[in-house]
This record gives sequence, structure tokens and C-alpha cells, in this order.
Amino acid sequence: MKLFRSRLSLLLAVINISLTNVSYAESAQKGTLSEAENWIRKSEDMLLVQWDSAVAFARKAVELAADAHSDSTRVKAMLQLGKSLRKAGYNLEASQTFEELYEGMDKLSLELKSTLLYEKGMSHIRLHEVDSAMVSFHKLFSSASNSRSESEAHYGMGLASYRSGFTTEAMEHFQNALDICQKNADYDGMVVCYNQISTVYRDLYEDSTSYAYLQKAKDLIEQHPIKLELQTSHLSRIARYHLDQGDYDRSIALMRKEMEAYEAFGGMAKLPSTYMALAYAYQLNISKSESYKDSAIYFTDKILKLDFSNTDPFLKKDNYQLLSTINQFLGRKDEALKFMKLSVQWKDTLYAITTGKASLALREKYESERKESEIAIQSLKLKQASLIRNGLIVLLALVVLVVFLIWRSWAKARRSNELLMEKNRIIKEAEQLKSRWFVNVSHELKTPITLVQGPIQKVLEHDALNAIDKSDLKMANRNLKQLKNLTNEILDLSKLENGSLELKNSIVDFSSLIRIEVASFESLADYNKVKLNVQVDREITIEGDESKLRKLVQNLLSNALKFTHEGGEIQLSLKEIENHFELEVKDNGEGICPEDLPFVFDRFYQSKNEKKSNQGGTGIGLAISKEIAQMHGGSLQVISQVEKGSSFYFKFPLSLEREGKERTAIQEDLSEQLTKEQYRSRVDKKPRLLLAEDNPDMREYILGIMKQDYQITSARDGKEALEKLQADHFDLIISDVMMPRMDGLELIKEVKRNEKWSQIPFIILTALNNEEHRIHTLRTGVDDYLSKPFNPEELKVRTANLLNNHRGRREEEVEPELSFDDQLLKTLEQEVNDHLSDHLLSVTFLADKAAMSERNLRRYLKKTTGLSPLDFILEIKLQKALVLLEKRVHSTVKEVANRCGFDRADRFSTAFVKRYGKSPSEYL
Repeated sequence: MKLFRSRLSLLLAVINISLTNVSYAESAQKGTLSEAENWIRKSEDMLLVQWDSAVAFARKAVELAADAHSDSTRVKAMLQLGKSLRKAGYNLEASQTFEELYEGMDKLSLELKSTLLYEKGMSHIRLHEVDSAMVSFHKLFSSASNSRSESEAHYGMGLASYRSGFTTEAMEHFQNALDICQKNADYDGMVVCYNQISTVYRDLYEDSTSYAYLQKAKDLIEQHPIKLELQTSHLSRIARYHLDQGDYDRSIALMRKEMEAYEAFGGMAKLPSTYMALAYAYQLNISKSESYKDSAIYFTDKILKLDFSNTDPFLKKDNYQLLSTINQFLGRKDEALKFMKLSVQWKDTLYAITTGKASLALREKYESERKESEIAIQSLKLKQASLIRNGLIVLLALVVLVVFLIWRSWAKARRSNELLMEKNRIIKEAEQLKSRWFVNVSHELKTPITLVQGPIQKVLEHDALNAIDKSDLKMANRNLKQLKNLTNEILDLSKLENGSLELKNSIVDFSSLIRIEVASFESLADYNKVKLNVQVDREITIEGDESKLRKLVQNLLSNALKFTHEGGEIQLSLKEIENHFELEVKDNGEGICPEDLPFVFDRFYQSKNEKKSNQGGTGIGLAISKEIAQMHGGSLQVISQVEKGSSFYFKFPLSLEREGKERTAIQEDLSEQLTKEQYRSRVDKKPRLLLAEDNPDMREYILGIMKQDYQITSARDGKEALEKLQADHFDLIISDVMMPRMDGLELIKEVKRNEKWSQIPFIILTALNNEEHRIHTLRTGVDDYLSKPFNPEELKVRTANLLNNHRGRREEEVEPELSFDDQLLKTLEQEVNDHLSDHLLSVTFLADKAAMSERNLRRYLKKTTGLSPLDFILEIKLQKALVLLEKRVHSTVKEVANRCGFDRADRFSTAFVKRYGKSPSEYL
């Protein structure tokens, strides 16, 4: 019994000791977990004032969380470590930390996911991995659970777009982020957005706008408790602004405050660039004091003392490049070369790292796809075996029945095919006979049309004709053109049948083509009281035959106008649908009878309905339009209901789309191009034209036709045209009829009423070509009119004829007193002309003559002429060369090039052809 009690006591003692150890272990674990969370909070606090300390505290938290075996605390600690590393400039380690967390992101809470995606995207930005950053920010935006996450996503996408060179998209994202911050009174976020928007405007050379946003940020900093890091970032941007403006002392003072703040923060993220900026500022202002050179050297040495050993390769590369640049400024060639070699070495290291990542990703993708492929193959084999077994059973049951049905249908189809082939042969022969007859008649008509049209055009050039005779002859000439177009369409049909009609492909701005054609029909639509609308979802440039595509659009438009009554509406829309583009021409007119609908695209088809047949044409237009659509790999279809209207659909493949860089550049840079043309018009000795047209597409179209031979000033309506006439003198006026505020007919009356302007030739463009309208227009005193759509060459010929006939009547204008801008431009032009053959002629030389800096000279010339300083010099050289070539002062192109300051004849020829469209040798 004693032995039993002894052993029981020993057992109880062992159990008590074990329980005590377990309790102690649990207590120790809880203590470690609590300590880890405490270090996380310490790191968060230090992140606001001292980055290196924040990194150290976060590392401690990670160690303690691992000891406590708490996954949630470890995730928080690692996330805090990544944020601290990124702030301190250790970008590569930060990225690796976020990537490790990203692998288990599905287990994180929504808040932690949002924070991880934002921090991961920002680390990619620091490492110049813009595409990866954009993916992270897009995921953040799609999963955003609150407005703060949405704001961070917009800001991140703005940074990625900005780094990729997409300034417009970047500004949209920054503005969206700013709107959300303003709505939520997030003043820290507002300061960040204002600073970044200011930086974008600074890079666009819009200094005043950039400074305005900096002021907005400054106001918030003065009114609200903004984080010290954001205040320092704002201070840095203010300092850079004053450095750009040449206020070096103020910039240096602000940079020193910035330096003190970043030295307190620690880390390697900001100090090198701050020291670099100070050294650069002192170096720019060395002429002021010898001590400034010492200061520049001092800050250069401070960079040399920084420890780059723990920084990531990207920061090392950038810092070594900064050191090379500074030492080059200070004349330390050996030091500059040493750091340049280090920069190149780390650049090669980065390339190897990037290539290794890409290779690893490809290998993982290959392995994953290989496994998926093997599984799919096995599954497919099982399915195939099952299908084969079932198929054999069904096949054996049906084979006899199929053979019998095939034999029976073959015998029946053979007889039907013989009858159908005979019928088709008869119809085809009839069609060929009819087409051949039309072609023969068209060929016979072309000669007499030409012989009649020639004398009529010759008589129309005489000034002695009275208004009525001139109107009759123009009507005859117009109808001859219509007859000639009809014969050409018939001949085109013949070429289509023979396969000899070919496309003359070029790059076509299809969106502008549609707008221009709609503008050509606007006056006719207004006269018929039909509403004409156009909608283009996006700009589309394709490869195709421009003349044939234009004919297709004209046919669809004229067809819609013909069958739409007063008060009706026509809608054109160009859009991208699935795998093709679609041009829809929709009207609410009479519609097409169901019995006629299948045949509307047949050649020479006329409606069987007596009322409709009187309204129809020759039956050629739609047939040719469908052939043109098919030649471009597309189709032309129609849907129609009687008394509800018709919709024609021209569908063509996406593969026709081209970049159209030249046309896009013209549209985006139109204002600068107009400024260039206005300046060149001061120098060129070309006739001056005033164009009054309210439609911007038609205005641009006419400008493109005429600008090679004329100086053109445009106005949006008759009232603006009168203002232009009062301010300047013109040799000829071209005007549309239907315009707001003052139409073309009222403009004619005002011009003819004024003694100073009454002798200026006047051309009216109109889509109203009925007899009553022509007589009314001629009675206003117009010199000539042209019906829309018009032939561009015809407009040029008529303009030239009018100018030749009225050249003796033009009055000489007294040259107005030169403004300050004109005087300065005249001085600059004279300096260039005086030093054409001087190889010292440069932008610096011109800036000295204008008593301004090179940057201010560039801004001034851009504003007044639309040209950069180099383009300004080139323009004057080419103007001089044109005069020498026209007068044939020299016998060779090389002599002209040398006379005008070109060191090589081939460069001169290239520039001359680009400016005037002709080779210099064509003048000799």
C-alpha cells in the first residue's frame, strides 16, 4: 500500500509539472504575439518620421510573429515591412516581400488585399515595371471595397500611364483620384494628387498651371495637419519650380530644408537626388560666388559618402548615373568615367535579372500548359472512344437508309440541275447582251459628250455673257457632267464583269471622309427640310480606294435624300461591332416594297410599283456600291419597311484599319499648323483667300485642297467673315450658303454693297442646284457657284480662272503699321537672311539678337509662328531658296544649297520637297 501511494504521488507530481510547462508555454506564446503587434505599431509610427527605424522595427515584428506561429500577425508584419522598405528606397527587397504575400492573397481580408495590391503596384512603379504595376492597380480598382481604395487605384493607374508616356490618360486618373479625395475630405490624398498633377504640367512646359496646383497644395498644408513626408515632397517640387525659373537662391534655400527633412527620415530613397539637385543648383550659380563651387563640391562628396551597398540594383544604377553627371559638371573627368562604368555595370545586371525573371515565368507557364495539355488529351481520348463506339452502332443502322435516299435524291436532283443550268445560261446570255449594249452605247456617247462640253466650257470663260445665258450654259454643262458620270458608271460595271476594275489603295481617313460628304449634302438637306445627323464612335483610318469609297457614301446619301420627305430624318453612324466596322445610313422615308427588296442591288433594276418606278434612277448606283463594298472585303445590306424607312449597312473587316499617323497628327496639331500657315503666309507671295464655312470637316477639306497655292483665312460664318474682311484684304472669297448668324447670300450682299470689297471675286458652294435657286443666287452678284459634292480639281480651276479675270480690278492695300511682334519677327528674319551662309547661325545666335534666353525664344516663336527656332531658320532658308530657284540665279542645286546655308545638297533637297512638294531640280 505504501508503494502504491508513493507511485501515485510521483505520477501526480509529473502531471502537475507538465501542466505548469504547458501553461507557461501558452503564456509565453501570447506574450510573443502581443510583442509582435507592439513592434508593428512602433514601425507604423516610425514610418512617419524615420524610415530606417521603421524597417528595423518591422523586421523585429516579423521575427516575433514567426515565433508566435500566428499567420495573421505575420502577414501584417510582412506587409508593414514591405511598406517600410519601399519608403526607405529598398525597392527590390520590398517587391520580393509583396510577391511572397501575393501568393497567399486569397486568405487575406478585403482590407489587407487592397493594401497589398496598392503597395505591390507602387513597388513595381519604383522598379520601372509599368505593365505589372498596371495589372495590380486594375485588380485593386475592380475589387475596391471603399472610396479610399478606389482613389488609390486611380492614382496608381495615373502613375503607370504617366511613366508609359500616356499623359492624357494619366491626367484623367489623377483627376478622378482628386475628385474622390475632395468628396471624402482626404486632405493628405488631395496634396498627393495636386503635387503629381503639378509635375505633369511641369513636364508639358505649362509652368503657370503647374505652379497653380502647387499653390493649392500649399494652402491645404497651411490649413490642415498634413503628413511630414507629403510636406517635404511638396517642398521639393516648389524648389524645382524656382530652379526652372532661374531663382537659384530661393531654390537652394528650399532644397536645404528638404535635405534636412530627408536626412531625418533616413533611407536611400530621396537623399541622393536631393544632394544632386543642390549640387546642380550651386553649379548653375557658380558665377555669383566662388563659394558656390565649394558648395557644389561639398554636396557631391556627401553623395560619395552614402552607403549604396544595401540598396537595390535600380537605385544603385540611378545613383551612380547621378554621380557621373555631377562630376562631369565639376570637371572631374576620371570620377565621372568611373561612376558611368558602374552605372553601365548595374544596368547590365538589371537586364540579367529581368531576363531571368522572364525565363522563369515562361518555364512555369510551359510546365503548366504541358500538364493541362496532357489532361486534355487523356480526356479527349476517352470521349473519342465513346463517340466511336456509339457512332458505329448508329452508322450501321442508317447506312442502308442513307444509300437508298442518296440514290433517289441523285436521280431527282440530276434532272432539276439540268433544267436550272439551262435557265441560268439563258438569263446570263441576256444579261451579257444587255450589258454589252449599254457599254457600246456608253463608248459611243463619250466622244460627242466631250465635243459638246469643251465649247460650252470655253464660252463660259468669257466675261461678256449675261446672267441668263450663263445660267443656261452652266445647267447644260452640269447635265453633261451627270451624263458623263452615268457613262463612266456603266463602263465601271463592264470592268467589274471582266475583272479588270482594280482598287487604287491608299491610307484613307474614313471618319473624315464621312463627315465631309455629310457636310456636302447639308445644304440640300436643309433645303428639303430633312434633318441630317452623323455619329462617329471613334476615328477610323483604313486602307482602301478613296474615290470608290467616296462614291459608295455619296450613293447611299443621295438615295436616302431622294426618298425622305419634308420633316424626315437621316442618320449616319460609323461604329465597331464585334469583328467588323459598320457604316449605317438610316432614314424614315418611304421605304422599299417587299417585292422590290431582293432586287435593289441588281443592275438596271426598276421597281414594278408604278409610283416608285417614276422616282427611281438608272439602277446602277446601288449595284456599283455593292461591288465596291465586296472589293474591299465587305458587304452592303438593306433592311426596309414601307412608310417606316430603310437602313443600308456597309460592313467591312477590322483588318483594313491602319494607324493613319499622318492624319492623326494633322488633327491633333491643327492649331499649331494654322499658326505656321499664318506665319508662312506673311512670307509667301501667294493670293489670299477668305473661306466662310461653318462645318469644321468641310473647312479642313477645302484647306487641304487649296493651301498649296493660296494663303487661306477661315471663318465660321458670314458675320465672322465680315470681321476678317475689315481687318485684312483678300483676293477671293469662297463661302457656303447655309451658315448660322449670317448665311452666304447675306454675305454676298454685304460684300457687293461695300465699295472697298465689291470687286473681290466671290464663289458660292451649295447643294441646292435647282433652277430657281441658281437664278436667285446669280442675281445677288456672285461670280461663280459650285454644287456639292464638288470635284476638288474643278474648285482649283475655277478659283484660278476668277483670279486671272479679276486681277486688274484688285485694289492695293496700305500696309498697316507693324506691331511689336511683327517688328521683332522682321528683325529676326533679317538677321537670318543676313547670315544665311554663315555656319555660326544658330538658336543661340538668334536668342542673343532678340535679347532673350533660348527657352523664351522658343516659346515666343511657337506662340507667334507655330515654329520652333530651328524650323524658323529653316523656313526662311527655304523661302530664299525658292526665290533663287524661280529666278534661276544659279545653275545647280548645290550652288543654291550653299548660298542658303545648307552644308549638303541632299539635305537641302529633302527639306525643300517636304516644304513645297517639288524637287529643287525641277526649277532648273
